Parts: sequence; structure tokens; C-alpha cells
Amino acid sequence: MTVIITGLWGKHVERFTGDFSESLRQHAPEIPVFLFIGGYHIPPCQAAKIFPMSTTNGWEAFMRRHADNPSAQGRPPAARLKPKDRVSGYSFRFDAAKFAGQAFVPETASEALPDGELMIWLDADVITLKDIPKGFFEGLVG
Repeated sequence: MTVIITGLWGKHVERFTGDFSESLRQHAPEIPVFLFIGGYHIPPCQAAKIFPMSTTNGWEAFMRRHADNPSAQGRPPAARLKPKDRVSGYSFRFDAAKFAGQAFVPETASEALPDGELMIWLDADVITLKDIPKGFFEGLVG
């Protein structure tokens, strides 16, 4: 069996939750979707199994540890930034806090699955426009 996973946290949770999961439900209804959501409000979603980010192993501790660390939030000393990023003082390449969930979600999701299951990560801004043929993901990995 295949399971699709993704994570949403921060200001875009409301924006992507419905579009991502509902388009998958329409075009791949037999594939379960695990949606890991961080934030103060977890919107209801009938098309996915919802997991709070707090259930991931270590995400909250990582976020607390780096809450006051500008270098872990995309704002390292200017000398470390590329010239084009010095204007804004920000570079996504240093934003560990923003992208940390992408490391924590797959580990936690994999622990919830029996051995032999195929886990596929799709970014939460993906909108599925066509039906996904049965066995498509399995065919990608052989």
C-alpha cells in the first residue's frame, strides 16, 4: 500500500490544507493521506488523516531551541549571505526553522506504517489535476 504524506506549519496552513487534500481525494481516492499540521488552529479536513506537528519526534524541541536564533531563521551574519540576499538580510538557505518539519514528518509517519508500505512526500502546495493511475507510485520505485 502507498501513503502520501506532507506537512504544513506557519501562516499557510489554512491556504493549502483543503486544496492539497481535496484534489488528492478527487484524483486518488484509494491512497491514504497523512497531513501533519503545526500551528494554533488545525482546520478540519475530511480527505486526510490529521496529525499535529507536536506528535513528531523532536520538532517542538527543535523550534523552541532555535526560537531566538536569527541564523536558524534565515538571518545569519551578512558576511555569510550571498550578495543578492544582503539587501533583505534573509536567505531561505539558512532558514532551518522554516524547513525543519520536512525532516521530522517522514520519520514520524514511517513509524505509523507497517513494514513494506510505500511513503510518498508531496509538498502541500501541490494540486492534483488528473487521476493518478493505480500502481503509479509503486512503478516509480520498481
